[in-house]
Amino acid sequence: MVMRTHAKLNAMYVAAVNRVGKEGELDFWGNSCIADPYGRIVAQAGDKEQLLMATLDLNLPAEAERLWGFMAGRQPQLYHSLSRKK
Repeated sequence: MVMRTHAKLNAMYVAAVNRVGKEGELDFWGNSCIADPYGRIVAQAGDKEQLLMATLDLNLPAEAERLWGFMAGRQPQLYHSLSRKK
């Protein structure tokens, strides 16, 4: 769900990758996925090792940005002054 939210907020495709199997005491459950700029899952792997592929519409990020406009008010020129020590 978090990766889907990142995709939507940033109006871009996001590939979330997770390995599968066991390493020491750690269990990895797989389920890697690709989310589109609207937060929809366009491809998802299972709990077995596999290659995940999807056909992506490269016009979708610009379309989503126009629709959502989350980044329209950004002012990157101000970031430096916000992070300076006073």
